[in-house]
Amino acid sequence: MDEERVINQIDAVSAASAKGPRPKDEDFILTWEMKVGDSIVHALFLLDGMGGGKAGEKASEMGAVFAMRHISDVLAEEHVKNLDARHEMLLESILNADRAVRALAEEIGGGARCGSTLVVYLVIDGIEGRTCDLAWIGDSRAYTLDSGGSATLRTADHSTTGEMVEAGYIELWEVSKTPGHNVLTRSLGCPEDEWKGGEVVAIDTDGIDALLLCCDGVWGPLHGKEGLTLPEGGDVLDAEAWVVAALSAESTDNCSALVAQLDALKAVG
Repeated sequence: MDEERVINQIDAVSAASAKGPRPKDEDFILTWEMKVGDSIVHALFLLDGMGGGKAGEKASEMGAVFAMRHISDVLAEEHVKNLDARHEMLLESILNADRAVRALAEEIGGGARCGSTLVVYLVIDGIEGRTCDLAWIGDSRAYTLDSGGSATLRTADHSTTGEMVEAGYIELWEVSKTPGHNVLTRSLGCPEDEWKGGEVVAIDTDGIDALLLCCDGVWGPLHGKEGLTLPEGGDVLDAEAWVVAALSAESTDNCSALVAQLDALKAVG
């Protein structure tokens, strides 16, 4: 596992990343938490960089850092209490990450193309209960896991095949087997005239045991007709188990996963 590509500051979170058959690991995972008033905020990021070599590595890392920096700079009581304010903040954090990746491409020069996906869960535990919001751009995915370990997809891929799924041309499990599955329609660092921004939704955590984030190197070989599954005996709450399973299933990409156990996240009270 590539420990330098994972910065995990939350005990209730399991995170792992591996370069797999690729020469370098361009994925990046970052978790962070802070207190705002009487609430504790947990931010969980996973990014899949593009551009090869240092460009992809730096794009995913800078995307995570600048998205997190925006949230930590502006987060206030209004965001804890107001869903619309939170969602606007999360979309702005994706825009801030995009600006950082564009600046990186200019710094590298030579017509370099840097890009990255980004997916983030923002969980807030307060005296009035818990909120959970999800924002993303690209095709890194977010799932929720119930007490039986069943995974439910919560994101829609921003890719050519994602649009095909939405239009009903292919089934979700056929994505990784369909040409164009790695062609993104939205990402950090895309040409400015193609920028469409990210998406954001609220997640009801009732009946949910854990949150899962993973890159296409993991969901590609593991999301079949029955959904996203681990081989029998695998621990769905262990991020490394997802990565190892993807590698065992002959993933051709970097493999990264993050699992957050909701009951174990710090609560106020």
